[in-house]
Amino acid sequence: RNLSFLDFTEITYQEEPIADFMKGATQSASNMTKVFVNFEKDGKVVIGREFAMINTDRDGFIQTLKGLSAKYDQIHLVFLNFSSELSVQDYISIKSDLQGREDARLLVARDEFIYK
Repeated sequence: RNLSFLDFTEITYQEEPIADFMKGATQSASNMTKVFVNFEKDGKVVIGREFAMINTDRDGFIQTLKGLSAKYDQIHLVFLNFSSELSVQDYISIKSDLQGREDARLLVARDEFIYK
């Protein structure tokens, strides 16, 4: 994997809780279903969308997102939420796995969240 292909310049890192951010967010993405992907230190991944939470792991989260996108036939805007206990290598690995996985119904938000 080559880091030169990971785009870090377009990312805005948020340290405020994602719920607070979403309260103040504009309605520009109101036609999209918001999905929140929480990456925990131990490899667990929790995917949340309105009225649903799905537990998976780092190996299965992309397939789970694609399944949601296909099942509901909606545009999903994915917000990434990272534990501050993740290593830089974990972060890069996750970002690398996501690289090129976006499609017309699965978009990754440019705001990323770091939580304690």
